[in-house]
Amino acid sequence: MITLYKFLLDGMRPSSGDSGPWKVGEWKEHKGDLNLCSRGFHASKNILDALSYVKGPILAEVEVRGKHEEQGNKECWSEMRIKKAWKWKKEDSTVLSIFAAKLVIKNYEKLCPDDDRPRKAIEAAEAWLKNPCEKTESAAQAAAWSAESAAQSAAWSAE
Repeated sequence: MITLYKFLLDGMRPSSGDSGPWKVGEWKEHKGDLNLCSRGFHASKNILDALSYVKGPILAEVEVRGKHEEQGNKECWSEMRIKKAWKWKKEDSTVLSIFAAKLVIKNYEKLCPDDDRPRKAIEAAEAWLKNPCEKTESAAQAAAWSAESAAQSAAWSAE
């Protein structure tokens, strides 16, 4: 069995289509042709890719089988079932963002060794996770905007 990920809307509803709400453990089958983005059941190999397609509050780990199509980081299958489902919270997105930023921060700091805005954004996000209040949230948002500006400047300089 192949395991993938997808996001669902409240009530375990898909973002499109008429397959109705999902239930953990229940197989659904799409009859007919498959088409990425319009016909069949869609999912991705990793959570971040799945989140880029549907920003729903429920993360589902799914099993797939049958006919399928793949393109880039998205897959379309004729049969799918939900193995597990979790409520995706703001904290989860923050943890994922920190993880991704830490993977690439050394690359940025090599290019811009005197610019600490991205590192300060990571630290501010970590501070919000430890103490989620209005003060740390405001500081994290300001640091994120500053880091975004730093990243844009670095990208323009690299061209």
